[in-house]
Amino acid sequence: MLKSTTQTVILGALGSLLATAATLAVQALWGEKIGRGGVTIIGALLVFAVVVPLAMRAVAAYRANVRAEFDLELLLQTGVSHIFHNFAEAEPEILQYMSVSKKLRVFIQFGRAVLAGATTSTSNFYDYLSDARLEREADVKILYAAIDNPYVTERSAQNRESHYAEWKADLEYAVQKCHSLATKLAGSHVTFSSRGHKEGFLWRLFIFDDVAYMQPYLHQRKNAALAPVLKFRRALTSSDGALVPNENSLYKVLLDYFDFKWEENRPDETDLADLTRGTSVSAVAAFTRFRQTYVFIVPKRYVERTGEIPFHGIGGKRKENEGWEEALQREAIEEIGAPLAIQSSARTRYLTTGAELGSIELKDTPRPYCLYKRIRESDPNFEHADVLWLVGYEATLVAPDFLGPQSEAAAVVYITGDMLFKSMVSSVTYRDIKKAPGCNLIIGEGVNLSLSRQAIPSGIASIVAAGERPQVLKRL
Repeated sequence: MLKSTTQTVILGALGSLLATAATLAVQALWGEKIGRGGVTIIGALLVFAVVVPLAMRAVAAYRANVRAEFDLELLLQTGVSHIFHNFAEAEPEILQYMSVSKKLRVFIQFGRAVLAGATTSTSNFYDYLSDARLEREADVKILYAAIDNPYVTERSAQNRESHYAEWKADLEYAVQKCHSLATKLAGSHVTFSSRGHKEGFLWRLFIFDDVAYMQPYLHQRKNAALAPVLKFRRALTSSDGALVPNENSLYKVLLDYFDFKWEENRPDETDLADLTRGTSVSAVAAFTRFRQTYVFIVPKRYVERTGEIPFHGIGGKRKENEGWEEALQREAIEEIGAPLAIQSSARTRYLTTGAELGSIELKDTPRPYCLYKRIRESDPNFEHADVLWLVGYEATLVAPDFLGPQSEAAAVVYITGDMLFKSMVSSVTYRDIKKAPGCNLIIGEGVNLSLSRQAIPSGIASIVAAGERPQVLKRL
């Protein structure tokens, strides 16, 4: 901005000097013939002809520079790279990204009129997705207003100067189209799923691999034609052309919002196969009871870490085409040398990164104790970034005595409920666990596990630890 101001001053001064020089030249050559008044008029005309255009050009350059600086700052601080006047203006870009992106997240109310502008050969985006065939591998999720959405009622329709009968028809149309799409795309490279949501008229979202489009609901009628559409970029382009994630971009907020709402609006009853469909890597673990303790393990790879050392449930990654119980029993043999007696829980707790969403009804038997989904890139309960789901079971260890670790484990932790809860809320070392009444710690031969290191529950151990809080307070 300072540079533009300096340029404006220099151009203005230069123009004035040129006009003054020209005026003096006119006066020297023809001053006697045209008189003083004529010289003055010619000088004024020269000033107007030279100085004014230069000044206007300088002002235009200054404004362009200010706009460029503002746009750059907006991009750096929010991720907004462009603002479209309305949805029709943004539609061609949205269609383009819809055709090439591997990840599509769509959040709408009805969707019947969305992507129905002049650039679309089909009637709406449901048909567009279907006609596009999506030959590439893609993960498509659509959230649309559910039939029982409390914000899509007859009273709401009247308030928005609309007709409820049309709304209801559009809702039923969305359900029908999504079922049709799921059938049509079954067996293809596309993982397609849809759910009804119960959110109000906030915005419509189209989220792709690296960009997101958001149009807020600002108008009661004709919002698509009147409200702006904001385009957000996930990353910035470096000088060498590489994409660098922008930590300030609201792209991540919009994606997190979609993921939260997706989990909140899960089906009333489902099964593990349906929930984890399309997931390449998942894990299974157990919180195991033995006598009056819980049984957890410390993997050998944790011992080499600096600082605190986590312990977690018996279990690990599930292999391809391996059943959940089969994977858990394999891990139990590898870690403690004995199988587990897996039990069916009274209910299945449903958790995501940073949230507990109550119970979920699963058709699976035995019923898992918990189902945990990672919805952020970083989650302290997941050691491996490629693992998306953790299925946790209740189990009992049937053994005559305490078992020690096998080849993959550094130690086996036998810990009481009180001590487990304490390890979550305060500093507890492995020495504290070893000395605590009712607890035990068996370290593998040749393993150098320092007893002074802090022990912290991770994975299913942290979930069980949080569940021990009411019991501990009750005993107090």
